[in-house]
Amino acid sequence: MSLKILSKLYEPGSLRNTDSGFELAFKNTFAPTQVTAVGPLVIDGGTIDLGQAILRLERPSERLGRPPSVREWQFKALNKDTEKDKDKDRTLSFDLFTVARIVVPGQRLSPGPHQVALSMMTKEVGEIKLTAEDSVAEQGSEPEEVQLLPRS
Repeated sequence: MSLKILSKLYEPGSLRNTDSGFELAFKNTFAPTQVTAVGPLVIDGGTIDLGQAILRLERPSERLGRPPSVREWQFKALNKDTEKDKDKDRTLSFDLFTVARIVVPGQRLSPGPHQVALSMMTKEVGEIKLTAEDSVAEQGSEPEEVQLLPRS
């Protein structure tokens, strides 16, 4: 699968620090897939600890004709890292136009550009690796306000 296509799944501007850590997002604009495992997440060459991280799937309604939904999973349960989850079949439907938001508590990123890579196992094609570059804004900086000009 082309790396160029996979890097287009990343949501530009989604890498940001939060009050409790940081988050980033990927949007499925390619094809529906069944995800069986997620990780590792690598930022600037370092593997991020996903022990307490959450994967939030946000499905919009306007594209699918269904009510919007948000579902969350802990990475350790999804990846069957706990004794009680070992024998469970954990498959996530990563539908078209769904946003997968990764929420990582307890870690913050320095302002500036970062290289991001995320591996996922899928039923359809096996392992895929999503890569992107994004920047974390300075703390307290707001996005530039867009000024609309009146039509004449």
